Amino acid sequence: MAILDMPDWEGTLCGAYDALRPGGHLVFETRDPADRVWQDWNREESYSITEIQGIGAVESWVRVVDVIGPLVRVRWTWVFTSDREVLTSDSTLRFLLVTRSRRYWSRPGLTWTQSGRAGPAWTRARFLRAPSRVTPGALS
Repeated sequence: MAILDMPDWEGTLCGAYDALRPGGHLVFETRDPADRVWQDWNREESYSITEIQGIGAVESWVRVVDVIGPLVRVRWTWVFTSDREVLTSDSTLRFLLVTRSRRYWSRPGLTWTQSGRAGPAWTRARFLRAPSRVTPGALS
């Protein structure tokens, strides 16, 4: 999840709620922090070479820069073999426990209707829109 701050998470919830029609469903997936998938995010496990027409070979990999609680900072690296130009992209992901996700989503008037595994280390959740409106600050 790329939403790091809980106030931003709340704003996202309010926007999603407003976009849903009564009886509408919102389905999302989140990584399960218990699976600790970031332990495999290193050059050795993620290294690949992709041939791109007109560009040539591009090497790429991802590695973990830092883990602080539920926040995992990663750096993606791409190397263009034709001229050895290097591009990097840093990002921070929040790993939110499904039970915590459920609590936050249920508070603003969404009802948790289903969850299950969406693949290795992924959990899928479904929520149903309730009739009341969410107001900013409702999760505080």
